[in-house]
Amino acid sequence: MIVGAAGSGFGEEGARGPFIAVASIWLLIVVPIGGWLIARNARGFERLSDLRDDTRAQTTALLLLAVPAFVGLAITAYNIVDIYEQAG
Repeated sequence: MIVGAAGSGFGEEGARGPFIAVASIWLLIVVPIGGWLIARNARGFERLSDLRDDTRAQTTALLLLAVPAFVGLAITAYNIVDIYEQAG
């Protein structure tokens, strides 16, 4: 599903295309590599709560997870503005 979203993001016209492509690539490449690096440096973890003792690893993990949410919020805000511009 994420690979399909990345492909459709590159084919998307307008300003939303780059957001969709970047979010999809982020989920496909950056999050797994970041998770692997955090697990290697923090001696493994299964849940975010396992990282309570290592605040740097916990902060990095939360940032890895937060970026797609912020991209989603940006896409939603853009869509809302677009709807109001078309209506007015």
